[in-house]
Amino acid sequence: MTAKIEALRQTRATGAEPPSGTPQRQQLADAIERQRAATEALARVEQAKARAHARWNAADDAIEAARAHLAEIREAEPHRLVAALMAGDEAGGGEEPLREAEAALGARQRDEANMGEAYRLLDIELSSARAAVSRAHDGVDAAVAGVVAADPAVAALVAEYQAARRRVADLSSAMYEVSRANGLPAGLEHWYADPSTSPLTPLQPIWREAIQRLREDALAPLPLPTGDAPSAA
Repeated sequence: MTAKIEALRQTRATGAEPPSGTPQRQQLADAIERQRAATEALARVEQAKARAHARWNAADDAIEAARAHLAEIREAEPHRLVAALMAGDEAGGGEEPLREAEAALGARQRDEANMGEAYRLLDIELSSARAAVSRAHDGVDAAVAGVVAADPAVAALVAEYQAARRRVADLSSAMYEVSRANGLPAGLEHWYADPSTSPLTPLQPIWREAIQRLREDALAPLPLPTGDAPSAA
């Protein structure tokens, strides 16, 4: 175990590590907040567009109903005039029903046109909101990278990896000499290309999960290279 790992473990044990106080952690917290706000704004636009679509469809239905009503009025208009004249109305009873039906159709058509324009504007707004979410997502990615790069746990991981590589290099040089003397056990003739070694500790999923948690929690700690579970920040 490298000195960096032991020092980091002692720091965490005493609660002296301040992950929330680093500029990188603050930048990540800000990026997460921007992503949350952008996501909520996108949801509002999507809801508004869904309502606009429903009202646009209703406006189309209203136009069809107004057209059907106007057709009925036009068909009945001569009969209404005859009845009015036979009743002694010299003016034929006026054209109020027909004008009202035509005005109603015009109003429904204006409503439909206005809602169509609103839907078009919301479609533009939706594209903008989606782009904002994408930018915010990229911002969180960049901020997570900054936190990971600056975290002491990563420095300890790199130190441990480099020490292990040096140790493997030392052992490999000795293995090479033993191999030249044909002194290796059976089955190790190709020891330098052996891909079968399994990790002692499955560090990859531990680190993957810890880094993923950072996308939602800027204070989420990173694990130690030894596989120790991340401690609470």
